[in-house]
Amino acid sequence: MNKRCLSRSTNTAPIQSRSAQSTPFWFFVFLMAEWCVGLMSGTSVDGIDCALIQTDGERVFWPRAEEQGKEDLTGSTGTTNSELAYLVPYDPAFQRELRSLFGVDTSAVLAGTSEVDTSRSTVIRIEQDLTERHAAAVAPLLARAARTDRHVALIGMHGQTVFHRPASAHPPDAPAPGITCQLGDGNLLAELTKVPVVFDFRTADVALGGEGAPLVPVFHQALCRSLSRTLLAKLGMYQQQRELVLGILNLGGVGNITFVRLKPAAQHTDTPGSAVVPVHALPGAGEDFVSEDGLDLLALDTGPGNALVDDWMLANTQVPCDFDGVAAASGTVDGGVLAKLMAHPYFDRVPPKSLDRQSFALSVPECGLVAPACSVADGAATLTAFTAASAIASTQWACFCADGPKLRCVTCPRVSGILVCGGGRRNATLMRMLRDRAQALAVVLRPVEDVGWDGDLLEAQAFAFLAKRVQQSQPTSFPRTTRVSKPVCGGRIAVPQVPQAEMLE
Repeated sequence: MNKRCLSRSTNTAPIQSRSAQSTPFWFFVFLMAEWCVGLMSGTSVDGIDCALIQTDGERVFWPRAEEQGKEDLTGSTGTTNSELAYLVPYDPAFQRELRSLFGVDTSAVLAGTSEVDTSRSTVIRIEQDLTERHAAAVAPLLARAARTDRHVALIGMHGQTVFHRPASAHPPDAPAPGITCQLGDGNLLAELTKVPVVFDFRTADVALGGEGAPLVPVFHQALCRSLSRTLLAKLGMYQQQRELVLGILNLGGVGNITFVRLKPAAQHTDTPGSAVVPVHALPGAGEDFVSEDGLDLLALDTGPGNALVDDWMLANTQVPCDFDGVAAASGTVDGGVLAKLMAHPYFDRVPPKSLDRQSFALSVPECGLVAPACSVADGAATLTAFTAASAIASTQWACFCADGPKLRCVTCPRVSGILVCGGGRRNATLMRMLRDRAQALAVVLRPVEDVGWDGDLLEAQAFAFLAKRVQQSQPTSFPRTTRVSKPVCGGRIAVPQVPQAEMLE
């Protein structure tokens, strides 16, 4: 086998043939893992992230380092990060079409019970267009996989969230069922790609009283289990304590964070020349930390990610975002407006909790942030500060007590480090504001690249991982990640009439 898994040693080498007696158990697990594709279209509506990983739903196995090349698989419309992962951007016209459905309960439109002006035919047309774009985006990845003898077993398609209102978003005196709407026709994608597709990941969670978001925590936990103690110590996140808490902060359109409690494993092999191990190995089989599914996790949406700043820039400059935070860097934060924004009742709710992209849209003008009274630069600076303040404030909820999260818990270990992924980490002004606020709490904040992860493609990889879990009927969300009443396996599987494997025969 000339395969290589992500290693904690820089001098890794391919796994060599060895006798069954000396082969660790996880090696046989690796042989049972399958290649899965994840497709993610986030609330920033920049495009479709595509990623291929090998996983068994518990562990993640990365491709060999030499395969992280520069081959352009997407033609003139794609931005390639590697041969097995890339972004295919949306054109501005399609971005406008998707944005036109933000805040629209498309399930009600399709059922004929909506009071909005959006027509059923419009929703169907945009969803079909979105699905066909997903098929076109993933085609080069499937072709690459076939050329290199990787049989793609599953595609995990998140779809495009246009409306998200969990039951908890309704006032106590007017309870109502939760609703979440993601565009994307899994059956059509399966027929177009001839690969089974897992889709509709959130509905089952919401139906059982969950928030429906975030869904990536169990993937974050799988990655964190094998983080090196030595590496975390070098980054200042680990000081040989008995256990630690890391935050994985994703800054897309909405901000969300996963808190993972990690307990040092009884045995670990964090030494030069140690055996190559998978990203997530079994306890005592080479991993440095253990973390129990469902119990050592806490997740929540922190507040706005990039959405408010993006919308502000688009409305006032016709530019879709504040590239590198240049506008915010030249502006002044309005402390009064920021205080009003941080007084939003959402921040007093006990997690797990989630947001819709539009949750703060009305709060911005209500708090006095209106052009031209407020300059473009000052507005960008204030909204960027809002993202940073709400993200770091979420750390005060990092609690793993059996009776639920408590604000500023004194019995649980404090957050020692935050790893940042998503497009927001490319905004230098936002990262500076995050670091300043984190430093004030003695928390180390770094981009996820500092631990060897890809911050642009982590969510796409997560939905490949979740697809495999759905296939195996494993939980994708837990009471401590979405407030669901019990661990739930969310997602539906669409099977093509003529599978890809049969077409190749």
